[in-house]
Amino acid sequence: MTPSTSQPVIIMVAPNGARLTQTDHPQLPVSTEDIAKCALDCMKAGAAVMHMHVRNDLETHTLDVARYRDALTAVGEATENRLLVQVTTESVGQYTPRQQMKLVQDLQPEFFSIAISELMSDQKEEAAAIDFLKECDQSGIAYQLIVYSTDDLGRLEKLHGQSGLKRPELLFVLGRYTDAQHSSPGMIRPFLEKLSKGSLQNHAGWAVCAFGVEETDCLSSAIKQGGHIRVGFENNRLHADGKIACDNAERVSKMVQIARKIGRKVASPEYVRNYYLGT
Repeated sequence: MTPSTSQPVIIMVAPNGARLTQTDHPQLPVSTEDIAKCALDCMKAGAAVMHMHVRNDLETHTLDVARYRDALTAVGEATENRLLVQVTTESVGQYTPRQQMKLVQDLQPEFFSIAISELMSDQKEEAAAIDFLKECDQSGIAYQLIVYSTDDLGRLEKLHGQSGLKRPELLFVLGRYTDAQHSSPGMIRPFLEKLSKGSLQNHAGWAVCAFGVEETDCLSSAIKQGGHIRVGFENNRLHADGKIACDNAERVSKMVQIARKIGRKVASPEYVRNYYLGT
């Protein structure tokens, strides 16, 4: 079933990402302690999921299993295991699809994200990728597939029809991680048009993330069209008026206000755990 405006909107916070540091914003969480505090603040503000990156001793991107375990434990303790955490497998040009999959196999998280374009970088990777996702389905590990283009979506539709995978959850990324990237609400339309005409139209749930000062408008548009949203400093640190947000929780609060004004309820952590995990 695709999302609808009668469903609560799921607000996921992406507080740090792989590239930014506290020189970009002093409240960007990098340490395990900062991530845990941010998780609690954002949950109180209305987020029900955290998309989480961890860093190494040099504060750069890593897929280190031990660091993820430490961060997951810290967030669980801070939020009394209410907030669902989505582990990222993002390659950032450092990790191969095999290494990305191995993180999940070794860590066994409740929930993770992975990009179609990274997981299946060429046709040679497709069989291994399908086997991996089937393994996750069988193990009860939830995942969200990151979609950067309608080509990604078309490829996924083809493979989904052939593979017998469970209903995928999708994140449409409105743009790319580049300097001065600027998203706009109209960038949602090609994804939804493609989705409406393909084999996933009645099966895929979708969410949106966006870059730049129009992030708020993009996420508002997604809410109005029945989608879910991802907000936070990974993609943008600006409010719609161009002012810099004090912290991630402030951006979450802003989207909670907008969702309620639009007329959609905001999903609770308990709702979201059932939605993604069936618990």
